[in-house]
Amino acid sequence: MKLNDWLNNGIPAIVASLEEINESSLFIDKTIGFAGKESIYRILHHFRSSLFPGVYDKCPIDEAKINVIVGNNLRTSALELSELIEKVLANKKRVESQLEVENDMFKEQANELVMNL
Repeated sequence: MKLNDWLNNGIPAIVASLEEINESSLFIDKTIGFAGKESIYRILHHFRSSLFPGVYDKCPIDEAKINVIVGNNLRTSALELSELIEKVLANKKRVESQLEVENDMFKEQANELVMNL
């Protein structure tokens, strides 16, 4: 598929999917709150620093240590993202069932989502 075809045909489907997800998950803002938003900023920072080492970092990085730096960034973001997803899944279940649930019930599912990402 050529880029222009994808831009014209693929992106509208992606946008529709994201719109549907956001409409069904507006309560997430209440789940993660300010601390969760800060966590998302850190996660995104670690992801983009992994993809583009040295570009988003304040200090230059040692090229000899790039493997360690990228690995640490990915580990940090994966652990933090998994914890955040656990909270969101637990809150969704609470809202749907109006029952108290433990976040631990969703640890495996959150880990699986992070690994697929």
